[in-house]
Amino acid sequence: MQIDDLILVAPELALAVTAAVVLLVSIHRQGKALILPISLIGIAISAGLLVNLASDLDAAGQQLEGFHRFLVFDQFAEYVKFLLLGVLALVVLASWGYLDRLDGLRGEYYCILFISVAGMMLLPSAVELVTMYVALEIATLPIAALAAIFRTDRSTEAGIKFLLIAAISSAILLYGIVLIYGLVGSTEFDYIGQGLGEYLHVGTGGGNIAIIVALVLVIVGFGFKISAVPFHMWVPDVYEGAPAPVTGFLSVASKTAGIAILLRVFYVIFGSVEIDWSTVFVGLSILSMILGNLVAVVQHNIKRMLAYSTIAHVGYILIGLASVPSRADTLVDFTAVGAVLFYLSAYAVTNLAAFFVIASLSHKVDLEEIEDYRGLARRNPYLAGVMAVSMVSLTGIPPTAGFMAKLMIFSSAMASGLVWLVVIGVLTSVVAAYYYLRVVRIMYAEANDGAESVDTPITMSVALGVSVAGILILGVLPAIVAGLANDGAAALLGSMPF
Repeated sequence: MQIDDLILVAPELALAVTAAVVLLVSIHRQGKALILPISLIGIAISAGLLVNLASDLDAAGQQLEGFHRFLVFDQFAEYVKFLLLGVLALVVLASWGYLDRLDGLRGEYYCILFISVAGMMLLPSAVELVTMYVALEIATLPIAALAAIFRTDRSTEAGIKFLLIAAISSAILLYGIVLIYGLVGSTEFDYIGQGLGEYLHVGTGGGNIAIIVALVLVIVGFGFKISAVPFHMWVPDVYEGAPAPVTGFLSVASKTAGIAILLRVFYVIFGSVEIDWSTVFVGLSILSMILGNLVAVVQHNIKRMLAYSTIAHVGYILIGLASVPSRADTLVDFTAVGAVLFYLSAYAVTNLAAFFVIASLSHKVDLEEIEDYRGLARRNPYLAGVMAVSMVSLTGIPPTAGFMAKLMIFSSAMASGLVWLVVIGVLTSVVAAYYYLRVVRIMYAEANDGAESVDTPITMSVALGVSVAGILILGVLPAIVAGLANDGAAALLGSMPF
């Protein structure tokens, strides 16, 4: 159904307007207290506009279209956009007390954050290569500024490294896009998918190689964005140097948007191509799970440990893509894509909880060594409890969101006959239990009576409470979110919901 173009991007426009208003208000000294309420109102307005779009979608049927069908809104985009808005709301709350260290840069911080999320929300709706690329750049470039916003040596280094890697990965991805356009003569996903299928059917061996090269370039470009091994080299330094709330945002929001567009690209563009691209994701998944978990074991800085943990979890997410044959026509496809979407939600609340604890402890001075958490349960039982729940969920122990997410991912792999990949996933999860539960042991079993107590700002407490609630609800009552994830998967694959 064709609708007004501005209505289709109204949620993103609301975030962009909020960014501008926040920046203008922050110029005046009296207006700085208004930054947080304005930010939350902007998120609420964006969410309301999304609800309105969702109601239009229910009335129209399969999807809404705009901008000459360069952007669409379906249940897949709806799921991802609501998830990104939820992440934004939690990061906005958690950042408020932490930003005391920025000496008046709250307005700039929130402005950049909102612009980045606006770009991320466009990604799951993009069904045209140039639109996808522009949205990806809008989402990515502001993160470099966020990483460097502290203007310390570490923060500046993190921002520069992220900017350089983002530029390299974007260039590689652009080469892949140009090659696809040269082969097919179109930038629209549907036409490209049909064109590549016909090209392979009547083409020569050389033509097949050209498609494979384009496929590899696209995978490499997105591999950097989602930090899959061997494209992960930037992650530890950037995570360590960036402010803790920014690191949490980067680890969750950018992965969600990146995986979302990766799913749409490979199902719509390469879904009809007779190349078993799922095998590539098997390799990336294995490398990410093994390297991420093994290197995390020897880390002493908790942000670097969680950086390698993020790499490992990308490997688990890629199991979902690896579980799918190169055609989207079986029940396994729906199960696998739905599991990936559910995993993104579970990982979001879990990882945000961990980084919010780090931010709470570091809102005055950096406390990032794992040893700094010694005896935290006595100094602040609330923060210790949140961190413990987060570590348990990241390990994949019931009754947490992490357990249900891994169960769904592993089940989809088993249904595809990838039992050996599940075995690797389980074994690496056992390795992960060592370094996750080590943090819990240090917090509870080893006291440090000389350390000062820790105060938690009220906004941070709210963000922490919501994150923990999400971890437990998704672990105990996953059916609602899993159902929405399956509906999103069905929309992506062009079929009716289950």
